[in-house]
Amino acid sequence: MHIMGGMFIALLFFYLFIERFKLVSLQTNSVALFFAAVGFVMLVGVLWEFYEYLAEVFIQHQYLFACASPGGLFDTLKDLFDDLVGGIISGWTYIWIVRKRPSS
Repeated sequence: MHIMGGMFIALLFFYLFIERFKLVSLQTNSVALFFAAVGFVMLVGVLWEFYEYLAEVFIQHQYLFACASPGGLFDTLKDLFDDLVGGIISGWTYIWIVRKRPSS
């Protein structure tokens, strides 16, 4: 789920910042754009892990996530790594497709 979530967040980054609001130009360096997308994915991933931790501490975590196992350092790092992998997959794919797209 975290890999797909990372892929979705990276695509959301490209949609919001390039397609929708045009805050970043497609002429921007592809490497910088890729790292910005992956950084955005990691920011969202870290915020999600804080949410999971706070839900576990202050709310009965098992009622919110019936399929989630109790977290820990290993689970958090695995989730963040999976977010990173999803962001890299979508970021690389999007930039590869944009470079192939004929300029208008």
